[in-house]
Amino acid sequence: MGSVESEPLAVAIAQEWNAQNDVIDRTHMRLTGLAFTALDNPFHLDKDTIVKGIIEYLETDTILTFADQPESLVELQNRKWTPVIEWANHEFYMDIKPTNSIIEPPRITENSLANLKEYLMAQPFWSLIALQYAVEAVKSVLITLATASHSIEAPYAAELARLEQIFQAQIWGNVEWCHDIEHLELTSRLSSAVLFANMTANSQLSS
Repeated sequence: MGSVESEPLAVAIAQEWNAQNDVIDRTHMRLTGLAFTALDNPFHLDKDTIVKGIIEYLETDTILTFADQPESLVELQNRKWTPVIEWANHEFYMDIKPTNSIIEPPRITENSLANLKEYLMAQPFWSLIALQYAVEAVKSVLITLATASHSIEAPYAAELARLEQIFQAQIWGNVEWCHDIEHLELTSRLSSAVLFANMTANSQLSS
């Protein structure tokens, strides 16, 4: 087994352990969990496999399929999601276009895929573990990358990922404790993943 070679990450993991009481609660130790995953690599993943898995999420990315009705939801999605798509297209030299059809996928060119793959392959193995964890949480490559790049903050990113659910709750009513916990859980998962990715991005950790 290896070791945590990022000093900031090691300090943060130590803080997670110091915060435990008589019973160790692993749900409050997300950085520790990600480190164990990266160290143990139980599924024997390499960078190519992780990057392929992340890119596969792009076609079904949460913010690339807009509703076609009602008009108020479509307007909300355009206002909230479009800036993230435009940011990603500019940042990674892509030309992705969303869809408002459950039949027609978003337009993602080979050039866009190649540029995104090049960026991801340049990331350290440990950072990719965290990015994959975040993408699986918010079901969005673009939201994850925007958060990791500090273009948006994690609470707002979680809102973007849950936008239609929030919209429906405003119409039909909100189960306050349930939806609030879900939002906090998603924000926590995304925040820890982004923190982990950024703490290991400049280290010498590799596969």
